[in-house]
Amino acid sequence: FFEFNNQTLLLIDCFSELPVTSFLPPIQFNYCFDVDWLVKQYPPEFRKKPILLVHGDKREAKAHLHAQAKPYENIALCQAKLDIAFGTHHTKMMLLLYEEGLRVVIHTSNLIHADWHQKTQGIWLSPLYPRIVHGTHRSGESTTHFKADLISYLMACNAAPLKEWIDTIQEHDLSETNVYLIGSTPGRFQGNQKDNWGHFRLRKLLKEHASSIPKAESWPIVGQFSSVGSMGADESKWLCSEFKESLVTPGKESRTPGSTVPLHLELEQSPFRGGTAGSTC
Repeated sequence: FFEFNNQTLLLIDCFSELPVTSFLPPIQFNYCFDVDWLVKQYPPEFRKKPILLVHGDKREAKAHLHAQAKPYENIALCQAKLDIAFGTHHTKMMLLLYEEGLRVVIHTSNLIHADWHQKTQGIWLSPLYPRIVHGTHRSGESTTHFKADLISYLMACNAAPLKEWIDTIQEHDLSETNVYLIGSTPGRFQGNQKDNWGHFRLRKLLKEHASSIPKAESWPIVGQFSSVGSMGADESKWLCSEFKESLVTPGKESRTPGSTVPLHLELEQSPFRGGTAGSTC
């Protein structure tokens, strides 16, 4: 196990690169928290520092999370506001602040032991963003508009404790970022707002920045997920029309009809529950 994973990252690796004394209060966005486990992942010197946990829990789940956090005076909870009943806060992101700068970490793991132990996950670590020197009048924006999109996402969470973090991001230079941020927030969006979030945002970026693929109709789309909500009454209502169309539009000149591209969906399950289920359309 360790032989094959010696190049992987542990949670502690995400925020322990710089000297301990420079580490300032972090913020953790996630869907599922094990507070006791999370605290133990920090080096001992960090465990008393303030931590803000952003969640979307309601009712019983919210009460359970508050009970987990109660023994820790340094842990504060922040509920992201979800404007529709079926909305879910599934973001997995860290904002790590140091004396030397700001780092953004976007990953795929819940903050629980099971997701970090012998499971394949993905982690994107940003460069260490320096503070903008006062008086230089730099925006600190990247060519991918990462800074503006990150701030837009935090604003969409509609939570007062995030205002301070929006100001912190504004004070840093994110111009080295070479990736696009695709955020997702529950709601109904029309007109210009329709391309700001989710797969419509992905569709827009693929059209504007990707290149057309020769014989694109022979390249299947593969989707992998651990859970899924409603995909429509039948495949033509959303899954193989609206959603699929967002994934088959690379390049401004793309004319590949979505109906000709195979779509394979793989539902991840625990190996203790019978493996993986799949479907195709």
